[in-house]
Amino acid sequence: MFVPLPLLAQPQIPAVSPDDMSLGRSNAPVTLIVYASTTGAHFAQFYREVFPKLDKAYIQHGQVRYIFREYLTPPVDVSAAGMMMARCTGKDRYFKTLARLMNSQNEILTAENPIVIVRRITRQSGLSDHSFETCINDSTSLKHMAAAETHLSEIPADVNMPYLFINGVLFTGDSTDSDAVASAIDKVISNPSPDQRTQP
Repeated sequence: MFVPLPLLAQPQIPAVSPDDMSLGRSNAPVTLIVYASTTGAHFAQFYREVFPKLDKAYIQHGQVRYIFREYLTPPVDVSAAGMMMARCTGKDRYFKTLARLMNSQNEILTAENPIVIVRRITRQSGLSDHSFETCINDSTSLKHMAAAETHLSEIPADVNMPYLFINGVLFTGDSTDSDAVASAIDKVISNPSPDQRTQP
């Protein structure tokens, strides 16, 4: 069930910016911001089981603007490498690269050298070896990802990941349950609250 936390407990996340990776209509009635990583089984589960349903039912029909924000999780070096590489493939290839990384998560995390697998995946997305080396050493991008931990530090431990924000309000249900997420989105669509909307 979607139960907003009390106002004072709501994490203050940054407004939508041109740097965000997004899908869907910019003026959709619902902005769904997802903080997730390329490491962690629950993130892969969300991407396999929840995202496709949201995409088909809401994003493609202009009801939801979907924004993916990177959140570093252990092993941090592998998590950072995957998400930095996805960004470096460009906005037009970002989500396809992200899908490849999520679908290859088990192979990446069990490999003797996970970065070799990440490199192979980003090659498939058109990223050259030279660009790979430049990207993986981009300290600015890494700091940007690490900053998410500060924004999300107030979230109670019993709220499961990935973290979802529906029009700026933290979703406290099971984020890997597509029906629960869809129900929360439907409630916002039928009862819009302009003061809760994330800035475009």
